Amino acid sequence: MISPDATAQGEIRRRALRAWGIMGDLDNIWQSRCITWKLKGQLFSALVLSVMLYNAEVWPLTKADATLIEGIYTRMTRSVCDRATRKKSDLQQIKMARVKKTDVLKLLQLPAMPGLLRQKRMRWVGHALRRADSDLSKIEVKTELALSSKPWTKCVLSDMKMLNIKSVKELETKSKNRLNFRKITCSAYTQI
Repeated sequence: MISPDATAQGEIRRRALRAWGIMGDLDNIWQSRCITWKLKGQLFSALVLSVMLYNAEVWPLTKADATLIEGIYTRMTRSVCDRATRKKSDLQQIKMARVKKTDVLKLLQLPAMPGLLRQKRMRWVGHALRRADSDLSKIEVKTELALSSKPWTKCVLSDMKMLNIKSVKELETKSKNRLNFRKITCSAYTQI
């Protein structure tokens, strides 16, 4: 659900509420000492992040939306770490509270949010552009990409710039080779 002023804040908040509910349901996993940080990160990605970012590839993100989703992501990843250290000593809890968000992401082996959103958007655009010329999703994506003033299009054009793709024609050409395009979009993870 996109608001009339073309922001995705309502949808972001709705998805975040569902994700927080799942986080609470998985409290025993986060607190478990038998589960490694890496596995906790994988579970977070599969069970929580997938719910939070469902359909995010089509959200027309503004700077305010990006800030909101980044803040929610940071609070969630910190919450996983806080719950994991809850049963530990006060000193360990204090140390965890002072950890930078980039270190929390490294600990859980999770990507930064801007790269993750970029990858989702670009994979979806590539998928649409690989379809038959008569396919409605391909026609719609090409139409949207021609309107450079729309918020979603601005996001995609920014993503293309970050991935060193110069034009929509080049994007369409590169997306035809699914394997190579996947490698290109995987590089989106590492670029912030």
